Amino acid sequence: MKARTLPGAALLAALALAMGLAGCASRKVPPAPPLLLPEVSASISAGEASYLDQFSLSLPFTLSVANPGPGPVAAEIEETWLSLGGGAPALLRTGEAGTRVAAGSTGSLALALPVDLRKAEEAGKEGEGSLRAWAVEVVLGLRPEGGPYRRQRLAIQGSLALVREPSFSITYIVIEQDILVETAMRLVLEIGNPNAFPLTLSSFAYRLYGEGKTWASGTSPEALSIPALGSAKKEIGFTMNFADMDRRLFDLVAKQRLVNYRLAGEARIETEIPALPAFVTVFDQSGRSEVRK
Repeated sequence: MKARTLPGAALLAALALAMGLAGCASRKVPPAPPLLLPEVSASISAGEASYLDQFSLSLPFTLSVANPGPGPVAAEIEETWLSLGGGAPALLRTGEAGTRVAAGSTGSLALALPVDLRKAEEAGKEGEGSLRAWAVEVVLGLRPEGGPYRRQRLAIQGSLALVREPSFSITYIVIEQDILVETAMRLVLEIGNPNAFPLTLSSFAYRLYGEGKTWASGTSPEALSIPALGSAKKEIGFTMNFADMDRRLFDLVAKQRLVNYRLAGEARIETEIPALPAFVTVFDQSGRSEVRK
């Protein structure tokens, strides 16, 4: 039998079909794109500062971690940095305890940072007010199940009120009445409040020295209000027995001269800041005071 010869057009179609089938056999199918896990997100918020005393407070923070993915996420605080008054940040702590956030839920981490208000005072500029700016940066480590480990930096800033101790100084000493060797005297004390909020002096204990000699000591339970950035006067009566004093000191007082004094003691201070408990301030002041009649 003779071979049949295909017409020209049929031959070309057959060749094209054969070449197409050969191309399909050698062509590689691209792989499916990798499954993208939903992004884990974190945020930070600050709570109300808690004053421990006039020198220190605790700043609380909450770190929230949202996990929209199909598997759990391990979160841990790696580093915590704090700066005061615009100064250089200081590393406070590392390796905080972490938490595990379940799939499709939100977890949280609590953090409380101690603040030394004396350092905050040093960080301020001369003439600056009672507020000090703070800034906190937290490095958070996140490890999703089935995903790569990554770090996220969270930053927050705010301000806090400094608590400055009041100042104590003698304005003058008054001779009220001479009774033989005993003399009734009155001490006029000025108490200054350097804070931008009022103070209340609820109790007061003192020791008074004149020219190196003990003059008087006692307590004064009467409360005294001291306005913000102002001062108030407190008067304390006492009796001097000059039988125990040398002649020079008697002459200074009798002739109403300037007397070198030292006033030491402690006072209980209350404020209008709900988070700040009452505190005791210790004072020890020296100076020169006039004696009046």
